[in-house]
Amino acid sequence: MQNPELPNGCEITSLSIVLNYKGYAVDKCDMSDNYLPKWPDLSGDPENYYLREPRSNGFYCFATCLCTTIDNYNAANGTSIQYKNLTGLSATDLYAEIDAGNPIVVWGTLKWKTPRAYSNGLYRNLHCMVLAGYTDTTVTIIDTIYGDKLKTISRSTFETVWTQMGSRAMTVTQ
Repeated sequence: MQNPELPNGCEITSLSIVLNYKGYAVDKCDMSDNYLPKWPDLSGDPENYYLREPRSNGFYCFATCLCTTIDNYNAANGTSIQYKNLTGLSATDLYAEIDAGNPIVVWGTLKWKTPRAYSNGLYRNLHCMVLAGYTDTTVTIIDTIYGDKLKTISRSTFETVWTQMGSRAMTVTQ
């Protein structure tokens, strides 16, 4: 779970879940404090930085920022974690990664509602989770707000909201 330590840290918590699944014993707080690139205010680019601080007044980041987080971790720890930025690919591509044994960090919204934005263009209800499985009609999500409880939602709802949020995703391949 992202709470209580990282009330706004769904992205780094999702990445930590995927890394742990792939065999890397990482801690979400260590990843946030030491490897996640941050920008001090909302003027930064969320593609490259986490805006503000996941421990308090944080906002969000996107896939490229999490890829840089892995690069930072690799450089500091002598590891060679491999990843793919899947942003812009199709849902079919995501499902192929699941079939290959790679859970995926995905960007959606809280409770899979329609995306909403502030007047400055930043999302109000963005939420990051882990896509862990799928069927012909559903997907299985690990939602960082609810911990290890798997949530099942309709595949059409997932694909609609995920696409509305820019088809953003990334995974760890080894």
